Parts: sequence; structure tokens; C-alpha cells
Amino acid sequence: MKSKNIYVWTAMINACVQNRAPEDALILLREMQSKGRIRPNEVSLVSVLPACGLLAGLMGGKQVHAFSIKMELNGYISLCNALID
Repeated sequence: MKSKNIYVWTAMINACVQNRAPEDALILLREMQSKGRIRPNEVSLVSVLPACGLLAGLMGGKQVHAFSIKMELNGYISLCNALID
């Protein structure tokens, strides 16, 4: 695939989470920002939160929460609900 947009990156993150590859999901989130130069949206963050849960990583969830506040995405109900889960 030549260029990946936010939808492709998010779909790949979802696929990793669904296939029980949480580390890969987190790597993709980082690559989306660094290599793809694409800012995650609320759907991307909702998609990556289960990866933090699979890793039993409270710190990862806290980092996603802090990132959502920094990017002013913390007003989205779906993201707030995912953070509670």
C-alpha cells in the first residue's frame, strides 16, 4: 500500500487487537504518528485502548488518556466510555 490514511492505520490497529497482538497495535500507533505523520483521532485511541487492557497496562491507558487531553479529544463520549472500560 503506497500511502496509509487514518482509516487504514486504525483498521490495522483493530486487526492487531482482535488477533491478540497488543504490542503490535501500540507499535502501529507510534508508527502512524512518526512514519505516517498522521495524528490519531478519537477512533484510533478507542481502538488502541483494548491493547493496553490485554497487556494489563494501566500506564498505557493513562498515556492514552493524557494524549487525548493534550489533543483535545477527551470530549468524545465513545473515548470516555472506552477509558472507563
